Amino acid sequence: MPKDNLKDEIVDGELDLSLNNLTTVPVKDLVPLTKATRLDLSCNLLKSLPNDFCTLKHLVKIDLSKNFLDSLPDNFGSLINLQHLDLLGNKLTLLPVSFYKLQKLKWLDLKDNPLEEELKGVAGDCLDEAQCKKCATQVVKYMFQMNERLVSFRKQQEKERQILILRSRQDQSQTDFSGQSITNNRKFLLKLKTFRLKFSVFFMCLSFHSCYFKVHLHCFPISGKMSLYFYNLVFSAYYHSN
Repeated sequence: MPKDNLKDEIVDGELDLSLNNLTTVPVKDLVPLTKATRLDLSCNLLKSLPNDFCTLKHLVKIDLSKNFLDSLPDNFGSLINLQHLDLLGNKLTLLPVSFYKLQKLKWLDLKDNPLEEELKGVAGDCLDEAQCKKCATQVVKYMFQMNERLVSFRKQQEKERQILILRSRQDQSQTDFSGQSITNNRKFLLKLKTFRLKFSVFFMCLSFHSCYFKVHLHCFPISGKMSLYFYNLVFSAYYHSN
């Protein structure tokens, strides 16, 4: 299909690209065609949609029926002007959470897709116009609830992560404190040993000089000044041991 012909294919705001055996969507060629607000891509060979497909925000109606799509882009909800979406006869099991952003969606057909049971129950049968309208309303509401659950779950995860970080910091602080306490205790014990040693030296000196003083006093009586002199020797010996 020649690119130059796309603009000429627009009829009353609709671009019909059905039955063209397309395996990919020519998004770059569609972007400038803002007058084509309705796009028919039905009955092709599409297995997926490119992420930039969701830049086509001017689209109000998209027909993707009878392709081989097994998923939609995560940012599919960016198509905020979408009102009519046909996904009949694909291989979809789930829809992207961003689907809740399609607040203008009024019509949705999910028939003949292997949807997961919960989503299938929400979508309904889509057998007529009324059911397709109900499907659109119900599915958008359901995806909104899914998004709320996801946001809540992520908040809970973040809260638990912050608690784990806080506990880790507290444990680290306790470990550091314990290590510092052990170090301080070791320093104290070392000082105590040193003090005991010095104290023992002091009493040894004191005992020695006391005995010497008694003997000397008995044999050689001395004055009070001499006694003071000997005690000074004792204290001097103690201080020199420090």
